[in-house]
Amino acid sequence: MRVIPVIDIRQGIAVHARRGDRDRYGPVQSCLAPSADPLVLLERLHAALGCQEVYVADLDALEETGDNLVLVAALVNHVGGVHLLVDAGLRSAADARRLLDIGVGRVVLASESSGGPHQIAEIGRAVGFEHVVCSLDLRQRSVVWGTAASSIQSVDAVLTSLSASGIRSVIILEMDRIGAETGVDSHFLAPLIQCHQGIEILVGGGVRDIRDLLILRDIGAAGALVGTALHRGTISREDLAVLAREACHGPAQAGSW
Repeated sequence: MRVIPVIDIRQGIAVHARRGDRDRYGPVQSCLAPSADPLVLLERLHAALGCQEVYVADLDALEETGDNLVLVAALVNHVGGVHLLVDAGLRSAADARRLLDIGVGRVVLASESSGGPHQIAEIGRAVGFEHVVCSLDLRQRSVVWGTAASSIQSVDAVLTSLSASGIRSVIILEMDRIGAETGVDSHFLAPLIQCHQGIEILVGGGVRDIRDLLILRDIGAAGALVGTALHRGTISREDLAVLAREACHGPAQAGSW
């Protein structure tokens, strides 16, 4: 199972996400880096943890107040061997291609920026399903959509629709658990992962320490998005080494770089 650090960017600096309440986000304070400079943070994440994937959210683009495209382009080329998954509020294939053209590894098609599964599938077909990850942004275990065009809020139903359309990789992001260190919602997640084994499922929200990572591994998650626990040092490089050593005891995972 992969551990994917998260960098949330607003107005050029890395911020600390808390329960998806973006009005409360302030500059990140990390034991890994001396500042909230995303470039420095990426360097330190790679050097300290050996990460090969990083999830980047452009909050200005998500909120339609601007974008951090120049900074994202700089991040792409800043540390060799690190692939970026970027959520920039994409609403069209042209938006997705713009990020892919600057070297982003995979683009994130988020439900909160989309009108429904069909729109996500259309973008995936246009740019290639191998280049996209769908993020199901949840509140109280229901999918949040960007417009009222989609009334499908059941995660199971959305996963079924996405799988049938060709989507290969999905993030289940429980926004009310982001930065809250509440633990992972294993009773909710385990049946979904078991019922949709044809899709790579990544999980975000609630991870506190190595114990939560082991829980996610054991229920079959392909990866975990982690922010707060890395910045506070409650997950270390040694923990990640333990997870890697024990990987053979967990279920086989779908998808990898």
